[in-house]
Amino acid sequence: SADGSSIAITLNDTIEELYTLDQLATIQQCAAAYTPKDSLTYSNSYVGTGGTVTISAINKNDKTLSGTFSLTLGIANGKKVSITNGVFNNVPYTKGLPQIAGNTYSGTISGAAWTPVTISGMSALGNVILNITDGSKTISVSVPKTVTPCTVSLSAAGSYAVNYAEGTKAFYSNSGSLTITTHNTSTKRIEGSFSATVLDYSNSSNSKVLTGTFAITY
Repeated sequence: SADGSSIAITLNDTIEELYTLDQLATIQQCAAAYTPKDSLTYSNSYVGTGGTVTISAINKNDKTLSGTFSLTLGIANGKKVSITNGVFNNVPYTKGLPQIAGNTYSGTISGAAWTPVTISGMSALGNVILNITDGSKTISVSVPKTVTPCTVSLSAAGSYAVNYAEGTKAFYSNSGSLTITTHNTSTKRIEGSFSATVLDYSNSSNSKVLTGTFAITY
């Protein structure tokens, strides 16, 4: 915009429908962010955030879309901002995440070895978001784009997350740790490991234990 602020929206499909965003929608690559000029990025990565995006028209030849949105987005300290009656017309879009040679992952889901088909990443919403999937199971790792080597504890709220989706079920970080061993912002290469317990959003007694080591260019 003219004042230097920006809004970014990522959706997991290109069809005309209503998309619901909440804290866990980022696992399925449905996300929104608002970055005021010279400020932190507000996103739907936190408890109590979310909203809806309606795609009303898509031109797949010109790769443009139109629609409306209403969002409540937040930052790590709990502060939130609401954006209502948003409208976009014939906005250009890009489709898909790049699969880059040299991306690696090894890990387990509740003790069983698991091999993904696609290992990819992107920089969006003020974060580096890593997606590791076999088409039916997906692990999503999210860290601030300014992250430096560190080890952090995982919880339900925070700027570091290891989330999981299996079929229609979404699981969120509850406990564990995430280690970033290296992050080169010039080559966009990030490496690290995690051990996380994730809880089913609809049934907190249902949990999974995820472990993994990754080296991904985003």
